[in-house]
Amino acid sequence: MKFNDAIVGLVVALLGAAVIAQAGYFPKARHIPYGPGFLPTILGVGLAICGVLLIVRGISERRTQPLLKLGEWSRSPRHVFGFALVLVCLAFYALFADDIGHFACSVLILLVLIGHLTGRWLRALWISILASIAIQFFFVDLLLVPLPWGVLEPYSGWFVWR
Repeated sequence: MKFNDAIVGLVVALLGAAVIAQAGYFPKARHIPYGPGFLPTILGVGLAICGVLLIVRGISERRTQPLLKLGEWSRSPRHVFGFALVLVCLAFYALFADDIGHFACSVLILLVLIGHLTGRWLRALWISILASIAIQFFFVDLLLVPLPWGVLEPYSGWFVWR
């Protein structure tokens, strides 16, 4: 799947504008002319400039480049379903990770995705459990990132190896 540069440029320019707008809410420093919003503002301006350049390029190449060019995979119902399944899994995690917990969401998402890709559901179950334990250990114990426990909160002490 390939988008025209004008579409990608529009997304990048909007992202840059959002970064600039958000940086405006950062607190101002009293004794220096710049504060914590200075670097994000510079990055946002850079994104916006790159986005505008992409828009100009995309418009100039409009005759030779369509707005959207789908690949061969888009003709396969199995691949389209897999693409949609990934989007549904991302939305599921975003909506339910706080309530269900990261570990349970990770097991469910990996089970569904690996099971769909391989067709071996029992192997997918074991891989999803072991991978979720490894991910939990890596983020919680090594990187010290607090992940939501959700329904497993009473058992969270079992999974902390510090």
